Amino acid sequence: MKFWQPSRISSARLILVSLLSLGLWAGTEWVQRQKRTSGPVSKESLVAMKEAAKLNEAALQFLANERVKRGLPVDARVDPARGGMVGLAMSPISSRVGSLPAKRTTRDPNWSAFIVSMLVEAGVKAGDFVAVGMSGSFPAWNVALLAAAENMGFRPIVISSVAASSWGANDPSFTWLDMERALADAGIFHTRSIFASLGGLEDRAVGLSPDGVNAL
Repeated sequence: MKFWQPSRISSARLILVSLLSLGLWAGTEWVQRQKRTSGPVSKESLVAMKEAAKLNEAALQFLANERVKRGLPVDARVDPARGGMVGLAMSPISSRVGSLPAKRTTRDPNWSAFIVSMLVEAGVKAGDFVAVGMSGSFPAWNVALLAAAENMGFRPIVISSVAASSWGANDPSFTWLDMERALADAGIFHTRSIFASLGGLEDRAVGLSPDGVNAL
């Protein structure tokens, strides 16, 4: 059996390059493994992760109840877990087509624990200012970040975009800003967006109908 190889490169050189590539790959894997096993997660970080997940769950449950109180019942056909974070297939403020499985996945309260772990690794501490961009497309992730902020004590400076992809916070009567306000009014979170954009294409709702832009 014959294999193709460049005519000007000898087999010995090809073998050398292959061995070098394997060595670099093995070295990279070793470094990453060392990072992952360099030490156990601190007790304080574990506590923060657990508490953030609990607060996230409480906030998400509050929003699910708030939907019902506003006459926006959860559609069990698209949200069988009745998590309350799955929006509409399409609406006047829908910016683009979104993934239904992706929106369902964000409802897991453990996202807050994941965010805490990343911020701890980044060196974020209580009192630090953190710039945050939020989207109506993934309201549950927004909640996860705010739960992490409440627990860790850092100070988010939030700018939100209101339009949302399908299955996100794309109900004109219950946008992400409405959710954010409800959570703040209930005293669950203490962070509100300092500015907001229409969202969508170019952050100016390009392509949405006049009714959609007015709703935003």
